[in-house]
Amino acid sequence: MAHYNDIAPTLPDGIVSPDQLLGGRFRLNEKRGERGGIAWWDGVDENLARRVNLYLLPPDHPQTDEVLAVARQTGVVTDPRFLMTLDVQAFGPSEPVSFIVCEDWPGISLQTLLRQGPLPDMTAAWIVNEIAAALAPLHEQGLCHGELNPATVYVTTTGTVRIKGFMLFAVLAGHPVTDPKAGERSDVLAIGRLLYATLACAWPGDRTMSAALTFGLPPAKWLGGMLQAPRRVRSGVSQDLDSLCMRILQPPEDATQVVTARLISNTLQHVLGTTDASQDLADRVKAGMKPPVSPDSDASKGQSPPPQSTVSQPSDETDRPTGGSSAGEPRPGLSGATKLAKFVARWPRWWVAVPVVLIIILAALMLRSCAPSSPPPADLPISAITEMDATADGGDGQENSSQVPLATDGQTDTCWTTEQYPANYIPNNKPGVGLVLDLGESRHLATLSVTFGTVPAGVSVMVPDDQSLDAPPLDSVTNWTMLTTATVDSSPQTITLPDGTTTRFVMLYFTSLPTATDRADRVQGVVCEVTATG
Repeated sequence: MAHYNDIAPTLPDGIVSPDQLLGGRFRLNEKRGERGGIAWWDGVDENLARRVNLYLLPPDHPQTDEVLAVARQTGVVTDPRFLMTLDVQAFGPSEPVSFIVCEDWPGISLQTLLRQGPLPDMTAAWIVNEIAAALAPLHEQGLCHGELNPATVYVTTTGTVRIKGFMLFAVLAGHPVTDPKAGERSDVLAIGRLLYATLACAWPGDRTMSAALTFGLPPAKWLGGMLQAPRRVRSGVSQDLDSLCMRILQPPEDATQVVTARLISNTLQHVLGTTDASQDLADRVKAGMKPPVSPDSDASKGQSPPPQSTVSQPSDETDRPTGGSSAGEPRPGLSGATKLAKFVARWPRWWVAVPVVLIIILAALMLRSCAPSSPPPADLPISAITEMDATADGGDGQENSSQVPLATDGQTDTCWTTEQYPANYIPNNKPGVGLVLDLGESRHLATLSVTFGTVPAGVSVMVPDDQSLDAPPLDSVTNWTMLTTATVDSSPQTITLPDGTTTRFVMLYFTSLPTATDRADRVQGVVCEVTATG
C-alpha cells in the first residue's frame, strides 16, 4: 500500500525555486520531500507572516483534478485541532504549478515524540481523546482522514494536538477513501493503534503489515496469533486504557468491539476527568526539539547536584553533666561498671550498630570467598559481517558493501557508512538499514559494544525468528525479532542484551539516522567498530 507521511517529490528542474512567490503571497522556503511528482515545501504566508506547508503539482500531473477537488472539500473542516487548508490554486497563466497551502505550527510529530519512550497514561489518553473528539463529528458527516498515524499527528510547542492532512494525504498517497463506512473503520482502528503506541511504544500493525509502516517503533508482539495487550508489554498501564485499546483492536470474546470515534472519546473523557496534559506535552516537545546535552557540556556542568539529606542525632538528656562537673569527669562514688556504662552512654547512638555491621560485612566476605566466581564476559569471534537493506522493505539490497568489513577491523578510525538519505526517509520509505554479525555458531550473547561515528541514532538489536538457519534472513526485517531498542546519544555505546540470549546471527539495525557530517539536509549512519561479548 502506498503511504504518504511527510514526504512528497521533486518537480522537474526549473519549475519552482526557493524564494519564489506563489499566489502573490506564499513564498517558498525549502523543499522538504518528494513523492510521485508532488513536492512538499515549507513556506511563509507573507500577508499574515505565518508558516505554511505547500503541496505542488506540475502542470501535467495526472492526479491534479482529484487532489485539488479533495483539498477544496477539506474547507468544511473548522475544528482547530486540524491543520487547515488555506488556499487551493490551479496551474494557470500566472501560476507555474497547481498548489495547495496548509497551516503549519512549530512542534514535532507524535512519531518523533515517541522516540523519547512511552507516555504517561493520562498524557496518552489526552492526546488520543483530542484526536477522537475531533474526528467524531466528521465521521458522522461521512468524512474521514484515511491516513491517521504517528507521522500525521503533531504536538505543538504549547502542547496542543494538531492533525495533519485530513482527507488530503489519502488521495496524495493514491488511495482516496470512496467508502465512508470503511474509511471510518480505518480511522477508528488507527486511533486504537495510536493509543497502543503511546502506551507501549510499539506499533500494533496487523501481522501482514510491512515493517516499513511501523513509524520508527518496534512492531508489537504477537503470541499464538493474538496481539499482546499494552499491560503485557509495559507494567503499570491503566486497566481502563488497556481495556479500551484492546476493545478497539482485538476485543475479547466477552466484550463489545469499539467501532466509533465518539465512543472512544466518551470513554477517554471519563478516564481523564478534568486532566489537561498540555503542559506535560509542551515540556516533552521542547525536550524533543533540543539537541542532546553532552556530559561534558557547560549545560551539564552547570547542573546542581542533588540535595544531600541530613539526619540530626537525638541528644541523650540523661548524659548531660550537672552541677559543677565537667562533661568528661565522672562523679565521685560511682562504681567501675557504672563508669563504663556512663562512658558508653556518651557514644553516639549509631555506634551501637557498628558491631552488627562489621559482623555482616565479615560474613559476606566469607561467603563470597567460598562462592564460585562468575567468569568475566569473553569477546566473541565475528566470522562474517554483511549489510541489511532488504528489497522487500524498500531497499536496493546493498548499503555501501565495500565498507562493511571496516566495522569489525579493530580500528575505530575506519568506518562503514550508510547511504545518505533525505530527512524522514527512514522509517517513512523503508524501516531501516543495518549490519548483521555472524558469530560462526549459536553462542550466548551478552553485549554489543558499538563505536558510532555520529549520533544521535535510533538503533534496535535483532535476532532471526528462525534460529535454525545457516544464513541470516536478508529478505525482510519482518523475519527478525527485536531484543532491545534505544536512542543512542553518545559513543562508544555498550548495549546489554536480555539474559539468556543465544544466537548465531545478530543485527544492529538503524531505525533513525543522525544528520550527515557534510550535508545538513541529509542523514547518514556511521559505525566504526562493533564487538560482541558472551
